Amino acid sequence: MAAKTSLTVEFKSQTKEFFRSLSQVNVGIGGVVAGVGAMGAAAAAAGIAGAKALQEFAVKPAMELEGIKAGLEALLGSTDAAQERLEMLKKFSATTPFQLPGIVKADKLLQTFSAGALNTQDILRMVGDAAASTAEKDFGNVALWVGRAYDSMQSGRPIGEAMSRLQELGLISGTARGEIEALNNAGEGVKAFDLLRKNLSKFSGTMEKMSKTTAGRLSTLRDNFFLAGAEVGEQILPSLGLGIEKAIAKIQELSESGALKDLGMAIAPISQAAVDVATAFADIVLHEVSLKAIASSFEMISAAAKATSAVFKAAMVKPSLALNASKILFGMLEQPSQLGPALLEQVPAMRDVMTSAPVMIFQNIAASLLSIDEKMPQAKPGLAY
Repeated sequence: MAAKTSLTVEFKSQTKEFFRSLSQVNVGIGGVVAGVGAMGAAAAAAGIAGAKALQEFAVKPAMELEGIKAGLEALLGSTDAAQERLEMLKKFSATTPFQLPGIVKADKLLQTFSAGALNTQDILRMVGDAAASTAEKDFGNVALWVGRAYDSMQSGRPIGEAMSRLQELGLISGTARGEIEALNNAGEGVKAFDLLRKNLSKFSGTMEKMSKTTAGRLSTLRDNFFLAGAEVGEQILPSLGLGIEKAIAKIQELSESGALKDLGMAIAPISQAAVDVATAFADIVLHEVSLKAIASSFEMISAAAKATSAVFKAAMVKPSLALNASKILFGMLEQPSQLGPALLEQVPAMRDVMTSAPVMIFQNIAASLLSIDEKMPQAKPGLAY
């Protein structure tokens, strides 16, 4: 018998230990699953962050450079000329405090206004030095007014506006402006531009000096990052472009097959239902008469609650007094007009709820009070309050 008892205790002990171990295994598996889930979420977040960083560092600069190439090709007339010009502008930007996009803009303006006559490194550097000496340091703006001045000088048109802007930028003095305009007015456009170049050349070396400042070095660093990223991105763009073309083709296929139209027709009833619900809700909640009716009903409910309280208080003091009060209350509740005519008119379904229920309640209260009053001969009916 003792051996049997010992065996039973041992079996129970081992069974308990087994289930406890199983529980620990379950907890361990849950922890592993949770850990894997957390690692998956972290990996997904890291992947998204990495893709975004790659887009900012490589894809966007490559796309911008691609657009620059296309613009230069259209301006210069050939792919080779555009590539050659772009390489020159890259080298130029690497030694100046200006960013490549701004330099390209200035170069295109000079090319457009002069039909290529100002499309030289010497002119570009002269304009860049002048721009670096201004408060705005806007390469493109200075190139615009120098280009317009050259174009007007070559065609014999007035140059007053261009000279005024260059004077406002602090690039020419009033005296120099007068001399340049006098030459141009005399038909000496070439000499007028030569005098303008002489005045702008006094800023020679400004870009080099600016590039050696902390701000200039940071600008050069940003430009080098831009070019490095664009070089990486150029290897990505072909596959990205292929993917975009496939996506466009798929969308067109869905449109031509009518699948997008079918999707729209399937969604339309849902959106219409949502609009109908919102409209109905607005009609109920925002309708002026409904609002007044709701307010009226709440006022009536509040009055009924106060009257009920008064009846019960009266019953505690004198049942006959409470009886009179309940009869008066009963008479009021039998008149639907007392419960807010606007509410009853707007929501007919609430008529029975707003009239029958309170009447039934107060009928029961009145009957009970009448029974009490009959058992108490000392009560005098007809007392007013």
